[in-house]
Amino acid sequence: MNSLELMNKVLSMEIGERIPFCPAIYEHKGFLIGKTPSEICRDPDLLVEGLLAEYERYKPDFLTVGIDVYNVEAEALGCKIVYFDDSPDVPGVEDFPIKKLSDIDKLSIPDPTKDGRMPLYLEAAKKLHAKLGHEIKIRGAITGPFSLASELMGAENFIVMTMQDPQYTVKLMEFTARVAAAFGKAFVDIGIDPIIFDSRAMPPLCSPQIFQEIVSKVYKRILIPELKAAGAKQIPLIIGGDTTPILDAIIDTDTTQILCDFEGDIELFKKKALENNLPMRVNVDPRLLHLGPIDKIQDFTMNILNKCWDHPGFILGTGVAAYDCPPEHIDAVRACLEKDYKNWTPTRPIFKQKKQETEAIVVDTEPTYEEGLEPILRELAEAIEEGEEDDVVELVQEALEDDIPPGEIVDRAMIPAMDVIGYRFAQKQLFVPEMLIAARAMSEGLKILRPLIAKTGAKPVGRVLLGTVKGDIHDIGKNLVGMMLEGAGFQILDLGVNVPVEKFIAALKENDIHMVGMSALLTTTMNYMERVIQALKDEGMRDTVKVLIGGAPINEKFCDKIDADYYADSAADGVIAAKRALADLKALGISA
Repeated sequence: MNSLELMNKVLSMEIGERIPFCPAIYEHKGFLIGKTPSEICRDPDLLVEGLLAEYERYKPDFLTVGIDVYNVEAEALGCKIVYFDDSPDVPGVEDFPIKKLSDIDKLSIPDPTKDGRMPLYLEAAKKLHAKLGHEIKIRGAITGPFSLASELMGAENFIVMTMQDPQYTVKLMEFTARVAAAFGKAFVDIGIDPIIFDSRAMPPLCSPQIFQEIVSKVYKRILIPELKAAGAKQIPLIIGGDTTPILDAIIDTDTTQILCDFEGDIELFKKKALENNLPMRVNVDPRLLHLGPIDKIQDFTMNILNKCWDHPGFILGTGVAAYDCPPEHIDAVRACLEKDYKNWTPTRPIFKQKKQETEAIVVDTEPTYEEGLEPILRELAEAIEEGEEDDVVELVQEALEDDIPPGEIVDRAMIPAMDVIGYRFAQKQLFVPEMLIAARAMSEGLKILRPLIAKTGAKPVGRVLLGTVKGDIHDIGKNLVGMMLEGAGFQILDLGVNVPVEKFIAALKENDIHMVGMSALLTTTMNYMERVIQALKDEGMRDTVKVLIGGAPINEKFCDKIDADYYADSAADGVIAAKRALADLKALGISA
């Protein structure tokens, strides 16, 4: 039984002669052939070469024609993509075509045979299908409607839009669903089923309510029916992260295969998948896959296999392998398929990882406002909580007219309001859209108060330099951390995205700042943080600069590995980490 026969059997919910192995190899294809992601994503022959190298090296049971998955349709629609030919960083969207709501009317569905790089991927798919289509299942990567809408507007703007203008959100997503359908149909026409990637729609970026009420309905009403009508037999929906809160809504899209990423509730996913007769892929943690060690990678993998082997549609997967992920780490996952996973028992906790220091000091009870708080300040705090920008501006003006000092407005209403927001986010009572809306409302108030506070000579509690590291042009996490820090009384110098080491060092020196926060969304770029820290050491600055890091691929182990000072896994934790850094600097006699 070859891979194609095995996958057809398992995807039909029949027990195969073994469990399929499907690692997520995208930019890592370039590593296998000594090319950068930017090189192979623009050359169909190099792309095919990378796919063949993946097939030979890892013996996967399906291949996906895709590298920089979320950029292809976006570029064809007018997004400006930045490429990194001289480094292994993954290309990304640098500028987007929808600047105002009416811009959507200027867009039209691209022709996959003519526009952008879509024809390139179809050409690569044809060549690969001719070479291996009789041996292995091949899939064409398409961007899901939520993620594509995020690329067209900018992630932060679109995420806020989902809460503030549901009608426009639906309009844009209906358009992007039809774009995805057009690309998917083009793959079907050459004999290849599409695979949908829509990880921007994961909690906490998209609230479960929005996913259920808008996103899943666009899938069920437009994208999935159009792909099935075109002849697609299997239509997997890949949404990374912990999608447990939206699992029922994902199933309701009528997808033919679900993904339980490493953070998901495996038992619940398995139960729901069996109830709905759905194949299910389960992923090994990509951070662990990258950093190792091998024994822990295999413990993690064996735990998955032990829990899921009796699901007839179970597929063993991995999170996205970093460009320079050690191949032996991926081999180690596959090797577990030859072990006695049915009778395996763990010798140590697998999913219960050590509680991070930054999480350990999050308060257990919700912050409250001081007793006897003036009604105007309480109204202001509540307006920030609700994200009412216009009300915040009016209430700040009223508070000033009532002769409440600007510093008191910040300290007694605005900072406590953001403390409440941060706590509720940590408790999963709200999600990134609500946090962004609240932070933007707070920022509108600060625009009025900041110059008034400056006139009094009052200083911020501390100053922080922020930047997304070189090769990474994602900014939503950094922006949210910056707004939360501002709400906590810090002054922020934001260097933006794609920041080289020289710019970090120069800004720290020129502004005499002693706290730097670095963000990375990609496993490809996370290692650049170590270069910045090494530069601090080379410049003799390491002992006087506290380094805070965060981002999707980051964890406490990586923080320790690169000698950073603090790790935070959310914007709320970022504030806590900054306060700790401030206290540590003061203990050293350094004014931050």
